[in-house]
Amino acid sequence: MTPVLTRRLPADTTIVVDGEPVEARVGETVASALLATDRWSSIYCGMGVCFACLVALDGRMTVRACLERVRPGMKVTTAARGRDGSD
Repeated sequence: MTPVLTRRLPADTTIVVDGEPVEARVGETVASALLATDRWSSIYCGMGVCFACLVALDGRMTVRACLERVRPGMKVTTAARGRDGSD
């Protein structure tokens, strides 16, 4: 069974992940915002070493989601849709 990440504080912003709005907290990592939804089941190292959490972020390719902090209005594309934003 995969553990579920539960956010202790309410979301205070929204980011767009694969074209869908996702509630998040400013300052949390993009990886934790994705883990708090059902978009990812887990990450591997969580400290930027393994590159398993690569996403496209605001037009930048191959960004490590575990190191990037949430800012309002971010646009994230996961590997599920392709890092170029295409389906």
